[in-house]
Formats: sequence, structure tokens, C-alpha cells
Amino acid sequence: MTFAKFAALSAAALTVSTAVPAAAQDGYDDTRVLSRVSSQDLRAIVADMGFTVSGSVPRGNGFSLSINTPESKPNFFIMGEKCLEQYAGCASVKLTTGTVPKAGLTLADVNDLNNAYVPKVSLEANANGTQTLRTQTYIVVDEGMTMANLKVNIVVFLRDLAEIKAKAGR
Repeated sequence: MTFAKFAALSAAALTVSTAVPAAAQDGYDDTRVLSRVSSQDLRAIVADMGFTVSGSVPRGNGFSLSINTPESKPNFFIMGEKCLEQYAGCASVKLTTGTVPKAGLTLADVNDLNNAYVPKVSLEANANGTQTLRTQTYIVVDEGMTMANLKVNIVVFLRDLAEIKAKAGR
């Protein structure tokens, strides 16, 4: 075998061997470590949780996925943040949702919620004179988090969100 044939066969074998792991990484794998997160990664995680993606919108260098959950859980958005072309994906994820606040909710009540829960809560004034009770959390994936850990962060967000909504939302 000549060196040229050996080099060509080696290159072909390397191409095949590196293509297999990439294909194997599609879908949810609780042990897979994400150093950056993509829209496909998040879709796989929410699908594993039994949720569906009802919409996807580009946002600057990132993206926003609209997540539909079973009736017992609130719908929410997942946003890929800090996404740069030189990286394969986003360095962080924001989970967010909004609801109508209970009548008489004060900023002191919002402050109490912020002291009691990990997701941050804000009371936003809308252009039409109504208010939105915004709940969001930010997850830094930068340089390594398993898919299972990211999934647990979503579970905790939804658990806290349900309690926040019961106390302050409608």
C-alpha cells in the first residue's frame, strides 16, 4: 500500500469515526456534558420531559423556544443567550414566563418572592396599562453541564414558578 492510499484511507476512516459520535449526540442523554447549548439540545430535553416546542424565533445571536407543558404546569420560554458564531451553541440559557398578577400585589410582595425563590420576579407595566408578573432564571452552561443537570434546573424553575403563581399570580 502506498503512503497516498494509506493517507486517503486513514482520512476516510477518521471522517467516519468522527461522524458517528455527532449522530449519537442527537436526542436526550442525561450523561452528555454540554459546554455550549443549542436549540436542538433544549428541544431534546423538553421532549424528554413530555413538553412540546410550539414555536422558535431567532433573537439576536440566540434563539427563543416557546414551550407548551401539560395543563398542570405553566407554559414558558427558553432562550439561548450569549451565542457566538465561533462557539457551537450558547453559553447560557434563560427560562422566563409572565402571568397576570393578583390584584393588590405590591413591590414589597415581589421583594418577598425574590427572597424566597431562586427565579427572579418582577412586576412590569405594559403599554396598555396592565401589569405582568415576570418570572425568570438564568443558567450558565459555560464549559460544562450535563443534560440531566439542565433538566433539573428546568424542573426547579417550574416548581418555584407554580408556587410563585399560587401566591402572586392569577
